[in-house]
Amino acid sequence: MRSGRREHSHTLCVMSFMQKASYGVGAALAELLLDLISYQAHKPRSQLTLDALKVVMILLPAELILVAFLIIGRYQLGDEKH
Repeated sequence: MRSGRREHSHTLCVMSFMQKASYGVGAALAELLLDLISYQAHKPRSQLTLDALKVVMILLPAELILVAFLIIGRYQLGDEKH
């Protein structure tokens, strides 16, 4: 609070917007991935489509979580810095 003004409302507004934007990006990405693996609802699926669906649902999220941990792990937060 260097300026003497409270900035909580701005922070909460940006956080709310980013959360809603991430929901939209996640839905668009899910639709794109399902289209890429040729997933058709209520139709028979090939073994290749089922295997690709397993990768999209299991391996891809695990890899993204690992990347997030690697990025977050680089930040050294502590009382002396913040």
